[in-house]
Parts: sequence; C-alpha cells; structure tokens
Amino acid sequence: MVQMKKHKIKVDKLLYIWVPTEQKAELFYHLVTKRLDADHNYFTVKDAYVKASDVEFHGVKLTPSNTPEEAQATALKK
Repeated sequence: MVQMKKHKIKVDKLLYIWVPTEQKAELFYHLVTKRLDADHNYFTVKDAYVKASDVEFHGVKLTPSNTPEEAQATALKK
C-alpha cells in the first residue's frame, strides 16, 4: 500500500520503468485499487503507476519484477 497525501492506495508490484527525459530507469508502483477522492466519490484506477520516490510505502516489502537494464531494453524496442 502506498500513501499519497491523505489517501492510501493498494499496489500489486514494483518495477523499473525507463524515463526518457532522465535517461534512466526509475522504480514505480503499479496501482490496483478504487480510491476515495476529497469529495467522497469513488473512481477506478486502471493500470496506473506512481513513482516510488513520490510516495510512502507501507506493508510487506516488494521486490522489483524487472531490472533497470530490462526496462531500458523494453523502452528501446518500442
């Protein structure tokens, strides 16, 4: 689970994603939850990612599902 401001959001994996503007791979969490916004309305989060350094992580430590090198290679194939 990650915390963004006051909201806690469930995650299911940690992975490296190549960030072209920074020319390096960064760690991201994959979000997998519905979330309550400030107006108490639910909205669905589908296949979204948040940079690991931008949030606080709570729970069992996740191991990245890929390496920085694999993230770069995947980005170069596109």
